[in-house]
Amino acid sequence: MIFDEQRATPFDLRFSIFRVPVRIHPFFWLVTVFMGWDLINQGVEVLLLWVLCVFVSILLHELGHVWMGQIFGNRGHIVLQSFCGLAIGSNGQPYRWQRILVSLAGPGIQFLFVGLMLIVLHLIDQRTPERIESTRSILEQARNAGMIDYFQYYVGQLFAVSHQPGWPRLAEHAVSFLFQINLYWAIINLLPVWPLDGGQVSRELFKWHSPHHGVRNSLALSLATAIVVVVNSASILMHGPGIPYLPSGGKYFLFFFAWFAWESFMLIQQERARAIGSWNDPDEDRLPWERDPDEWKRG
Repeated sequence: MIFDEQRATPFDLRFSIFRVPVRIHPFFWLVTVFMGWDLINQGVEVLLLWVLCVFVSILLHELGHVWMGQIFGNRGHIVLQSFCGLAIGSNGQPYRWQRILVSLAGPGIQFLFVGLMLIVLHLIDQRTPERIESTRSILEQARNAGMIDYFQYYVGQLFAVSHQPGWPRLAEHAVSFLFQINLYWAIINLLPVWPLDGGQVSRELFKWHSPHHGVRNSLALSLATAIVVVVNSASILMHGPGIPYLPSGGKYFLFFFAWFAWESFMLIQQERARAIGSWNDPDEDRLPWERDPDEWKRG
């Protein structure tokens, strides 16, 4: 699977932050550049700033998982790779509520970061009431024209505070990137789609309600949600109707959720095969580093 840990290479960047080991695979940089390549039209410096903001934001997200895991006695390390970040060894707690808190800690620390940014920016906000109203009017026109959805309309008004009069262009871009990544991506991460954080939380809740069928039911919800997101995003990309307040995105967003839908479908087939064979390993549905937090040490 594309979200499995990628093997180490001689070109990996390794360091520790707050005593948490971090490894960055070279594909992390390449994929991040590829996803933001359209920014090259605004200058190489804007593209590089995008890469830096993605790096800081995903690192912060994974630190949230690791730090919450440490509270419950689990040591973990971070891997940033082509399509994701991994907080390996952070989610091996014996109690369900602890694992749920670890899963929620990644998006949670991003929401906290966005909240702090909003407080600071509103304290130093120098926009005139006329400019604020003009921004709202432009966003409303774009929403009425089908260019953006309701979710983007309201989030866009929050992001508008990053456009302060007299600020350098790169400063505006940096704040805007950090807002988009740490708010929008964190919300998406909470959707009940496997293997996103919301999908892991829903799996824990379904297993609590039905130990024998919980994994299958959570994967069914994951598949259904991913399909709805894909159809909604495709409709909006073709300037069709969209579901209000449901996150949507561009072609990369569409690709990821199409892959999530396929992965959920394949895992459902595995669950069915396991049920037919009367094979019930209560630990099988957990990843190696979830079953054994020290698995990564043994390579």
